[in-house]
Amino acid sequence: MGPRIARVHVGGGRAGFSTGLGPVSYYSSLSGGRGSASSRGVRSVTGMTPLQASKLQTAQELRATLNGILSLHRHSFAEMTEPTEPDPQPIDVAPLRVQLRKQNLVGIRVFARTERKAAKAEADRAAEALAALQFAGEGAAAG
Repeated sequence: MGPRIARVHVGGGRAGFSTGLGPVSYYSSLSGGRGSASSRGVRSVTGMTPLQASKLQTAQELRATLNGILSLHRHSFAEMTEPTEPDPQPIDVAPLRVQLRKQNLVGIRVFARTERKAAKAEADRAAEALAALQFAGEGAAAG
């Protein structure tokens, strides 16, 4: 309703006015409200669409990551120490003792108990000395 130059529109949609002078026309809404529900999209309780909420969450994650990167220089790290090699493991004497006892008992009769006892004792001393030499050699090679 109204003259040809200025018209007011009232109806099922929003109220507004328009001009129609010559070939140019202009329309503006009077209500200032949002468009119809179909043009706005579904909104959540916070007033954001799911797409807007997703973008907001992504932006917040990126911001937190960037802040973490920018504050890396403020973290304290453990002091560097020179690596050390663990102490060498002691040599197992038992296999050496068994091997040397077998060698020392070759040719000694079963009933020669005194000779056998002396041969076993000599094999035990030799096994201990050999293990000590091997342990010292490994320690020197590691150091």
